[in-house]
Amino acid sequence: MEELINLEEGTESSVEKEVAKEDLKQNLNQILNEFLSPRQVEIVKMRFGLEPYFEPHTFQQIGRKFGITKQGAQIIFKKALKKLRHPTRIKKLKSLKVYLT
Repeated sequence: MEELINLEEGTESSVEKEVAKEDLKQNLNQILNEFLSPRQVEIVKMRFGLEPYFEPHTFQQIGRKFGITKQGAQIIFKKALKKLRHPTRIKKLKSLKVYLT
């Protein structure tokens, strides 16, 4: 009986983690799409390895995908990060830390 309770608790914890992870992805995507252009969103996701890319890409790889130079990809990435660092936007991003702890 005790094993069954532990199994249920473990499953619940796993389900809760999965729900929190999905919620985090949705909130992050919402913030990125709200403040960045579609191109900037894709470049940020590729650079950080966010879904659907799952592994970080180099600026060279990003540039190839978009038909721009490595430096062009870096410039777009830096502009996107600058937008996200705006005080009103950073508050929204910091609110996501709740899901990471």
